[in-house]
Amino acid sequence: MVSISCGYQDAAVSIDIDLRELVDARRTPKEAWDGVHLMLRYQSPYRLYYVSVIRRDGMVVIKKKCPGGPSNGGTYHDLSPHVPFVTLLGQGTSFTTTIENEKDDSVRITLYDAAGRQLVSGKDEGVGCPPIREGGSIGIRGDNAEFAFTLKTIVR
Repeated sequence: MVSISCGYQDAAVSIDIDLRELVDARRTPKEAWDGVHLMLRYQSPYRLYYVSVIRRDGMVVIKKKCPGGPSNGGTYHDLSPHVPFVTLLGQGTSFTTTIENEKDDSVRITLYDAAGRQLVSGKDEGVGCPPIREGGSIGIRGDNAEFAFTLKTIVR
């Protein structure tokens, strides 16, 4: 799901997520990245930032998708380390993620937990393709995940 508005550039997004179940099927087998992902500065399915907040492998990570490649027409590039953060089924978890242009033409993305502690941060200096500095849509995606969410705030 992606927002209609596409003018979100420097922003803070706060969301509550209740993971009900991680599933799999013959057509969509289990993968480490199954879970819930926030999309920032979404330009197209091939050009966006991804913040994986809940994953089957218990990690959080920030990525950028660039056009061209094996993943639905694009290639994912890690912008941060994979950091452990376990979310329990049926227990709501709150996150805030920020994205902002830096003076050196890079883009900084940071993920915080409910207490405001930084979980992971990444800086895009042009890995794979130029940094996405213009505004875009905000979205949420689930891979083999049944979940509910409440978008609390979007601040520009």
